[in-house]
Amino acid sequence: MVLRNLLYLLVLLAWGISAPGAELGGFQVRSASTSLVNGVYQLQARLELNLSDEILQALESGVPITLVLDMEIGRKRRYFLWNEAVATLEQRYRLEFHSLTEQYRVTNRNTDVRETYPDLDHALRAIGEIDDLPMLDRRLLNGRERYEVGLRVRLDIESLPAPLRLVAYVSPSWRLVSPWYFRPLVLDPP
Repeated sequence: MVLRNLLYLLVLLAWGISAPGAELGGFQVRSASTSLVNGVYQLQARLELNLSDEILQALESGVPITLVLDMEIGRKRRYFLWNEAVATLEQRYRLEFHSLTEQYRVTNRNTDVRETYPDLDHALRAIGEIDDLPMLDRRLLNGRERYEVGLRVRLDIESLPAPLRLVAYVSPSWRLVSPWYFRPLVLDPP
């Protein structure tokens, strides 16, 4: 009984947080391409990252958020409904606001490189402009096959503090994920 009431309260709280008129935000992969450099495929992509009002409030209150770029390279198959996954990768970015300096810091969680930006727009633009990201060694692919690269960007709810995570699971303004964006992977001669 207590658990049911607690769940009911959380649902009402989430509904109140994402009340009509609140900006829900959204993510989108706008473009992507690959190039072969020294035997390694590299990704260039442009992401559109719009945070919801609730995420902005949490961020400005000191709650860091993690954005994830999911990448999947798949071998196209003729008679099946889906591609066979050859490789899956994640590029993770931690975004945080420092109230003392009133600056935003972006940390690439894969390389631990940190950059500081004067405002949120610059920080989100830095995350959304992917240039020359190494993805896959050319030798891992068969030149007679066709391949496709899939990309999506999402907010990692699991990286949030536990009390906020409960609200994020039930609130649409926290479940930000772009649709998958697919591009053929052009195999250059080895």
